[in-house]
Amino acid sequence: MKFLAVLSLALVLAKVTAEHIQYAIRAGQVPVRGVNLGGWLIAEHWINSKDPLWNGVPSSVSKGGEMQTMRYLGHGAGDARFKTHWDTFITEEDIATIARGSLNTVRVPIGWWILGYDNHDPSNKQEYKTFAPGGLYYLDRLVKEWAMKYNVAVLIDIHAAKGSQNGNDHSSPPDSGKLYWSQYPENIDNTIEVARFLADRYRYTPSFLGVELLNEPTSVDVAKMKDYYIRAYDTIRKTGNDCILVTSPILWEQNAGTSSHWENFMPSPTYTNMWHDWHKYLIWGFEDKTANWIMNEGVAVVAADMARWTGAPLIMGEWSLASASGATFTDVTLKQYANNMINTMNAMKGGWTMWTWKQEVGNPRPDGQGGWSMKDLIKDCIMDPKLWDSSSTLCP
Repeated sequence: MKFLAVLSLALVLAKVTAEHIQYAIRAGQVPVRGVNLGGWLIAEHWINSKDPLWNGVPSSVSKGGEMQTMRYLGHGAGDARFKTHWDTFITEEDIATIARGSLNTVRVPIGWWILGYDNHDPSNKQEYKTFAPGGLYYLDRLVKEWAMKYNVAVLIDIHAAKGSQNGNDHSSPPDSGKLYWSQYPENIDNTIEVARFLADRYRYTPSFLGVELLNEPTSVDVAKMKDYYIRAYDTIRKTGNDCILVTSPILWEQNAGTSSHWENFMPSPTYTNMWHDWHKYLIWGFEDKTANWIMNEGVAVVAADMARWTGAPLIMGEWSLASASGATFTDVTLKQYANNMINTMNAMKGGWTMWTWKQEVGNPRPDGQGGWSMKDLIKDCIMDPKLWDSSSTLCP
């Protein structure tokens, strides 16, 4: 009987493996409909400021990101706080709820230090040792257990590269507002190692969709960044790994026409399974716009950019329903905004992942900032899963 039970379990696992949604997404048969697990494996104070992780940490420190927070806390206090945060902020139940909402993918931001080593450290600074260790265990659990169990694909996003590619808190810069990623070759070499490590570690796990090679780069050397993308691609493809790889442009080049050099970059069929990421937030730069303008003309601008794009399949890796303080939404108009935005993005070949699953401050709505938490928006049926899955009965 024990043998039969083991055999039965093996058959069930084989069936789940063969049918995992990730294969259909990778093959281009199904687009991504997903959400970011923001604030989890890279902590961001604004996302979860009530978390005990931040107790006693001055705002001047927390706004700098994880490296500066751990410098302040030290391993004596910081390691335990981060472990508690990882254990509680995103759990198996979150992934189950995501699946019940007919979402098929999670984009999970990670930092370069998750490897727990740095083979590209000529000055022997050992900056990776500044961070709380152990995050890789949680990424493993997401990819190898939860995402398998609930049939959710995982796109791993290199959100924080060594040296920082944008100087913002979510890239954990050594110095606030400073970015050193493209200034030192060891930083780029380290990022290639991170991409290779992740692609290799999860290559044979059916839930693993791929790696986003860099998140929201700003004032980096574009030639060096493009060379990095090609080198990372070659390193991963030489192993026979055909996972999805995602490039990101300079942050202000997320459009068509004026950034045509990205449309012609790493073209198919020379380069395979390549996507290109945009983050269309109708917040910054739209402070003088009304809610009506944002949910109509603003969304139309996004649609027009998409229509002009001729490059690799697009994925909207980040977007939200949050708005600047000048635009006041009600639940009714916020729902219409969601409808307009999602119906527009549904035309993207790659798909979309909203930022973000959970956000503790800014709810309940309306206050201009209640559009960050997809969990709450779905729960309140402001965002109806029928928009991406017509069979959903979650909302009346």
